[in-house]
Amino acid sequence: VQKIQYQTNNVQVYTKNTNTGEKEEFHAEAIICTVSLGVLQSGMIQFCPALPDWKTRALNEIQMFLFAKVIVKFKTNFWGSTNQIVICSNRKKGFYPSWMRYRNTAKDEHLLLCCLGGSEAQRVESLSQNEIADEVEELFEGVFGAENDSPGLFRPDAVMVSSWSQNPYVNGSYSCFPLNAFKKVPESDLARGLPGISQDKLDTVSFAGECFDDLYNGWVQGGYRSGERVAERLLSLNNFD
Repeated sequence: VQKIQYQTNNVQVYTKNTNTGEKEEFHAEAIICTVSLGVLQSGMIQFCPALPDWKTRALNEIQMFLFAKVIVKFKTNFWGSTNQIVICSNRKKGFYPSWMRYRNTAKDEHLLLCCLGGSEAQRVESLSQNEIADEVEELFEGVFGAENDSPGLFRPDAVMVSSWSQNPYVNGSYSCFPLNAFKKVPESDLARGLPGISQDKLDTVSFAGECFDDLYNGWVQGGYRSGERVAERLLSLNNFD
């Protein structure tokens, strides 16, 4: 989606296929916008007219948290019989601090999972798989190397990492409310639609997604709840069967 042009009971959405470059235009009386908070904050979608100040202020009260998952596969199990967590202390703050045995059915696949947050998540997601493998190998050599110096033992055979912070269509992992959020801005403005008219009339642009749910923001349930809530309101106002 490149552009959303709206006025009361009339909206046009302009899109471009990222693979073919083909452009399309869609017309409707109303739409539900479900892009992530990160996309809305980035300005990637042009709103015409521009988002009103009250909407921009509400969107900027919250932020996208950066979260990354790193899964590595090894030739053999060198960490022992633990089925829970391997803790790796390091002088670098947040540097692959803990690893969990990844749940899988094949006993001969030795997989470990590490979860990262904040700036370290963003840093690791920007690395190549080989660069991550280098860091993981060095890490485990420092932890287990004194017990086993077999060449290549700590080198991952395969690396998989999430890319939420690098994906422009997401721009982060999930929303979070910082301290003092909505202390001076009405929280109701966050989920309020455009052009923001009275509750008994149809909004031309409604918003749904996990960040717009007041109970389960950051979770799939929040996206489901907000989408259901907005859809039910649109259906009731339009008297659809």
